[in-house]
Amino acid sequence: MKKQIRLCLNLLFLMACGSVLAEIETDIVIATNMIRQTSANGTNYFAGKVGVGTSEPAAKFHVVGNSQVDGAMTVTGAMKVPRQGDVSMGVYTNGEAVDGISGGGGVTNHASLNGLSWTNSGHTGTSGKYAGFDTSGNAALLDGGGGGGVAISNLFWVNKNNVNQGSAGDTVFSKITFTNEVYDSFGWWDAPNSRLTVQKSAKYQFTASAGGGGRYGSTYICLSFCVNGQKKQVGPDTITYSTGNRGNLVSFAPMDLASNDYVEIYGIINDSYSSGYILGNVTNTWFAGWIYNQ
Repeated sequence: MKKQIRLCLNLLFLMACGSVLAEIETDIVIATNMIRQTSANGTNYFAGKVGVGTSEPAAKFHVVGNSQVDGAMTVTGAMKVPRQGDVSMGVYTNGEAVDGISGGGGVTNHASLNGLSWTNSGHTGTSGKYAGFDTSGNAALLDGGGGGGVAISNLFWVNKNNVNQGSAGDTVFSKITFTNEVYDSFGWWDAPNSRLTVQKSAKYQFTASAGGGGRYGSTYICLSFCVNGQKKQVGPDTITYSTGNRGNLVSFAPMDLASNDYVEIYGIINDSYSSGYILGNVTNTWFAGWIYNQ
């Protein structure tokens, strides 16, 4: 009888335990494969991808949302910041970093240049570097207050494309025309009228050269720089010879021009036979200018 009672009690105990275990198994979900390996020194190893803020990580470590690192972070590969719509993303780095950082868009590199020595040549806008600082584009050097400056921008360069200009004046200045644009940075060159019409009030610098030819003996040529049809600066007389192998190169002094002022080059030829002409040689005859940005 005692054995039967003990057997019944055991059965009841097992049934009760089974109910409890079933209840635990129903209410508790145990995640699997979270930590593949935990070494003795406390280093955790994750074999797969880890997502924070996402259940579908696209990389070994994928964070959706803001993140913060208090301390140093070393990146041995590339660091990329994609553009989002029309928003240009930036990566700000230490300007004294030992290596470089590059980007398809803009990259801002902040550094204090107080006492910083650049031992290597710098360059921007060009693959080659030939000076302490070389740039193929515009460069602005501002004073300490951030106002004014000595920035110089290339404006234009034109020539006669190897076509001689006959009937140049031998007693009065005649306009020299230029038919070929080597470059026109701002589209200010007025080709039909062979003149430059500036679109900004600023200080400008111009240089011109003209080769002269004649029938016999020596040929003299003089260039005049004109603004709005009026002579402003006149260069010296220069002998060129009838073979036309020399030109008169004149660098005119910087001058202030207002918006819509136009500039032209005039020349006078004298070979004693009234047969002087302007050479079209692109080496000897050309007109160029620069703007001082302020």
